[in-house]
Amino acid sequence: MDDPERIRAYRRLLDPALDPRVRAEDPFAPMLYFSFWPQGAPEGMTEALQRLARSVHVRRELLQLLDVCETETRALPERLNGPLESSPLRSHARYSRDELAAALGLGTRTKGTPGSLVSGVRWFPEARVDLLLVTLRKSEAQFSPSTLYRDYAVDESLFHWESQSSTAAGSPTGLRYRTHEQRGSQVLLCVREATAGDIGTEPFTCLGTVRYREHQGEKPMRILWELDRPMPPELLAHARAVA
Repeated sequence: MDDPERIRAYRRLLDPALDPRVRAEDPFAPMLYFSFWPQGAPEGMTEALQRLARSVHVRRELLQLLDVCETETRALPERLNGPLESSPLRSHARYSRDELAAALGLGTRTKGTPGSLVSGVRWFPEARVDLLLVTLRKSEAQFSPSTLYRDYAVDESLFHWESQSSTAAGSPTGLRYRTHEQRGSQVLLCVREATAGDIGTEPFTCLGTVRYREHQGEKPMRILWELDRPMPPELLAHARAVA
């Protein structure tokens, strides 16, 4: 975790004295909740987070972890563009799959739970956002031949991305990708180098909103996205190396 605002929010949510009504309305609450209960807890978000905050030993360990994250963070997160500016997500910060899905409303505004998100794409109709989750180095042991897409950075502001193998250019999904600006929807690109890192599942770096530039072919569509914020140099090196 490398977003100072999220670190402060999680500390606040872990305060056992916090008014449950305030906790329930915090935009970061679903992100913390679904990080621990990806499929949701039987008692619901508010009571589950209260239980978490009242667990002395767990709370102490989490606060210590947040302190370490705050000390080691090097990211320069910024608010996203357009309607997503009001979301708790920040460009160049790193998130788990569950945090990203929860921040966009899965499990609250959108039916389902973050734990049910297994593919690399998801349309959030209430938020009017297409979420693209990209793993740069794909292992044949973890990806089927039909999902070994060629995703890579062209430069710091252009990203080559392949849609799902069933997506035709004239399909509802293909049209949404191509005309998202005219339709008033957004596309959010999040990238990680590999599925697993040194300490477990690798988080995704939120590169922020992107805009459609052009595409070639279909099933899959080979789309060129233009980033609204240039890619961080370290991730850019990895993203260009897989081209």
